[in-house]
Amino acid sequence: MDRAGEVHPQIKELLGLKLDAFQPISRGNNLDDGENMVEGQALNVKRVNGSIYCKAMPKLNHNVVLPNGDVQLCCMDYGLKHKIGNLIESNHSDLFVSDEFIRVNKLMKNDLGENDNEILCRTCEMGERS
Repeated sequence: MDRAGEVHPQIKELLGLKLDAFQPISRGNNLDDGENMVEGQALNVKRVNGSIYCKAMPKLNHNVVLPNGDVQLCCMDYGLKHKIGNLIESNHSDLFVSDEFIRVNKLMKNDLGENDNEILCRTCEMGERS
């Protein structure tokens, strides 16, 4: 699919797919193809203000484990911004009391203002006002 969500015509014809309603997402504003960026922000990505939650994982417990044991907050964290721990160095329950996990939770509840994008949740399509 291209950046507009259009399936290549030959693929569409071959598979008979009807995917016209597909809307691509920015992966928490982590994608930069050079054409859809303005001042470091992906086009059409809106900042979610106020107290927010993740509609995909309200408890923030569907994390991603990398081969080196690092655990990232979520699958949208392509920029590796929110490492909440490492399963080689600690156990699973430690992830949810780590400094980064607590910091992200706090910043989801307490908005620091329009100029702050400290957490990727504020520019992620999964972020929603509480």
